[in-house]
Amino acid sequence: MEKGPHQTSIVKNKKKFINRVLSFILTSFDLIRSVLIRILFSIHIVIAVSMVSFLKNDLWYLVNLVGIMFIGIEWFFCALKNGGQDQPW
Repeated sequence: MEKGPHQTSIVKNKKKFINRVLSFILTSFDLIRSVLIRILFSIHIVIAVSMVSFLKNDLWYLVNLVGIMFIGIEWFFCALKNGGQDQPW
């Protein structure tokens, strides 16, 4: 049985739909991955700075925690510009 023109357009539409869904999934994966990386890095910063502050017995080291804010800003601009992918080195 041969495919008619209507069946061919349905197949093309299905392929376009599948390509859009896969593209969305991959873009979402990149965004989720970039968020998780920055969350892990922020946790690392909090642990390291708090340990140094505790060992040195000086609260001024906690000022370094302000850097976490810059990680969030960097991720925001990275997500807007590159779709969540990290900058190429």
